[in-house]
Amino acid sequence: MCSSDLYRDGGLQHAKLIQGMLLQESLAGLLGRIGHMSAPVGKRSYGVMQVKVTAAKDVLGRHASLGEFSSDEELITHLIVDDAFNIRVASKHFLFLRAKTKTDDHALLAYNIGLRASRRYNNHKSFRYVKKVKRYTRQIAKPFNDKFNGKIISENQFVARKLKAS
Repeated sequence: MCSSDLYRDGGLQHAKLIQGMLLQESLAGLLGRIGHMSAPVGKRSYGVMQVKVTAAKDVLGRHASLGEFSSDEELITHLIVDDAFNIRVASKHFLFLRAKTKTDDHALLAYNIGLRASRRYNNHKSFRYVKKVKRYTRQIAKPFNDKFNGKIISENQFVARKLKAS
């Protein structure tokens, strides 16, 4: 997935939070791609962003361009094996949650425990999940982006110049 896709989804702040969430959810896939193995199939989370089937179906209902699936099993397979698809679905879901909440902290909590459950709490930034995502964003994603962003922009400019010249 190109970083510009995430920028297009919700801007730079959104992209940074998605990176932090990716690290918190599965250490970018290192912790596995199927969460809560003891949970029934419909309650499990899948892929690098640990997306539930219900959330994915909601996103697909609003963004048909992401794909069409004939069964939950086919959707689950894509969530597990296609990291770009999984991140895109999670990104769209987080955008939806952000539109329904007043702050990034509330949206992060809603991503973790669900929108309805998150409304029972006032101090969203005090939750462990929110703190961890923000710490990953600040301590890992930001330094990585600072180091490599100039190189990525330079490569994109180089490719744009080559295309223009041809």
